[in-house]
Amino acid sequence: MMNIALFPRHGKAACSFLWASVFLPAVVLSQSLYIAGARAAGLAGCSTSLPNHTWAGVTNWSGCASVNDVSVSFAAVPAPFGLSELRAGAVSIVVPFSGGGTGLLAERMGGDLYRRIVLASGVGIGVGEGMAIGCGLSWHHESYERYGAASSVSVDAGCSMLIADGVFAGSSCTALATLAGDPDVAPARSTRLGISWEPNVHIRLSAEAQKELRHSLSLCAGIEYAIIDRLVVRGGLGDEPSRSAFGCTASVGPIRVSYAAAIHTELGWSHAIEVEIAWGKTE
Repeated sequence: MMNIALFPRHGKAACSFLWASVFLPAVVLSQSLYIAGARAAGLAGCSTSLPNHTWAGVTNWSGCASVNDVSVSFAAVPAPFGLSELRAGAVSIVVPFSGGGTGLLAERMGGDLYRRIVLASGVGIGVGEGMAIGCGLSWHHESYERYGAASSVSVDAGCSMLIADGVFAGSSCTALATLAGDPDVAPARSTRLGISWEPNVHIRLSAEAQKELRHSLSLCAGIEYAIIDRLVVRGGLGDEPSRSAFGCTASVGPIRVSYAAAIHTELGWSHAIEVEIAWGKTE
């Protein structure tokens, strides 16, 4: 769900220019890098093909089918690219069941000037050996101080599969439109295609292409390395926008704590932290 909700056009050109040139790029970058949790953030957003990813509801609902434990994850970005006005927090819940898994997602970004809320629900189901499909529905709401608010819905669909020993592929697409149905605004659409490879138990390599209807193709690649069973480090690179990222995850019992940092060539640094709690799989 890389798309941000569409909003009503305002009559003041100066206001439109301000949002387009200052605020909106930061919103898009923050969402694409962080809404999927600190693991994806540390990989520069490369997460569509990741198995057992508790933020599967963000990039590929079919990933819920490979989550082994009941998981609750909390993520926070206190000041994306130094802008505390765009601070974000999110929670993701995934509950596995026989043959698949279901998920819920809630996210809030912004403050008084700009506020964005997302609520989403979806399911992933295994349909064969190493293959899963998924779909979800999201509600988006954005408000702008003194300039009104708008809501939209998005429909998400995705699939994932084990295509060879240790090689996973995933794809997803999103269609988003305003509830108001403004005839002058075309529905926003995005597509993601990713692949990941585990050459051994310590290393995972990932690559991904992301395309939004009205934006350039974005590519990213990342690597994860398990130093020990309970400590993983990662890094990633991406373009459109140009960015680099790194992070780590430490596990103690059922609790995982993750950190990620992203560096944009012009906007600077951002930091994300995530805490995940997992329980035994339900039957």
